[in-house]
Amino acid sequence: MIDIVLWDVDGTLLDFNAAEKAAIRTMFSEFELGECTDAMIARYSEINTGFWKRLEKNELSRAEVLLGRFEEFFAEYGIDVRLAPAFNEKYQLSLGDTIVYLDDSLNIVKALKGKVKQYIVSNGTVAAQTKKLERSKLGAWMDGIFLSEKLGIEKPNAGFFEKVFSEICPSDLSKVMIVGDSLTSDIQGGINAGIKTCWYNPEKNPLPENYHVDFIISDLHELAGLLDVQGIITYRIMTIDDYEKVYALWMSCKNMGINNLDDSRDGIRKYLKHNPDTCFVAVKGEEVTGVILSGHDGRRGFIYHMAVSEKCRRQGIASNLLDRALAALEAKGINKAALLVFNDNEAGNAFWESRGFTARNDVTYRNKALTI
Repeated sequence: MIDIVLWDVDGTLLDFNAAEKAAIRTMFSEFELGECTDAMIARYSEINTGFWKRLEKNELSRAEVLLGRFEEFFAEYGIDVRLAPAFNEKYQLSLGDTIVYLDDSLNIVKALKGKVKQYIVSNGTVAAQTKKLERSKLGAWMDGIFLSEKLGIEKPNAGFFEKVFSEICPSDLSKVMIVGDSLTSDIQGGINAGIKTCWYNPEKNPLPENYHVDFIISDLHELAGLLDVQGIITYRIMTIDDYEKVYALWMSCKNMGINNLDDSRDGIRKYLKHNPDTCFVAVKGEEVTGVILSGHDGRRGFIYHMAVSEKCRRQGIASNLLDRALAALEAKGINKAALLVFNDNEAGNAFWESRGFTARNDVTYRNKALTI
């Protein structure tokens, strides 16, 4: 059984691409460098990734990475390379201004607190990661934070993990697991350290033949099952086996303000039958704590039902279920979703409004564009 989890930050707990994009554009504005296009950001990201890969291979120093990436980027676009040091210094802090959690990572980390030991292991700079972990509140739930810049050695070097282990003193390395999105940094680092590896692979990319990975997950909620931790909420597509539990939940609690089209047993079965891959449940142990039934008519998506157990409110369940339903609809090319709501359910309606649903024609009909 795993009792220590080593978390990567960027691309695992937090959306680095969103932070990078916002920080680059903020710096271009502050340094009055004109417009920074999507193509420019994509090119910078490519350059940046290349420099960090070379750091992992011990081909470059950290200082060479931090300045070299901007010097190369600036040179390609005719920007004064002498700005690189000042630009980089402010960029590091700006990276911490944009916090986007992946898979509701904050609540996952909170739920694991006290059940397993959790530590941050990151190659990110001290300036950037300190601000991110503070503003995201992720750091407050960790048992320790290890940044390669402070340790003086990078992942995936075995020496990085030796320094970590000298501090946390694991009793058995077979009970330690690293969770990260990078095969070359996190997974190779775990292999070098002789610990369990869990590749966070939300894009479901194929695993290269030269890598041995103990576990592969596409959603951080899957981690609870791997850890065999009780009391953690996980999410999955609803199946017919969930039918009676979903109906019991449906009848026992309010349903997020939705005006049901059909709340009978046969109605729920009908929605599941016709929309087998857009209906989701939240599960805690053997209990179904939340459900969303959604579907489409080929042109528009519909949220038919949503219910969350009264005792599990304010844990992000509704938002997680809605995110999955909207993503499933969008994958089918459905870029609109609608639902009917009760006028007198202020709390339920406030949730839909907070998620961007707006009134159309009257207050009982809400419509949302899935794509911006």
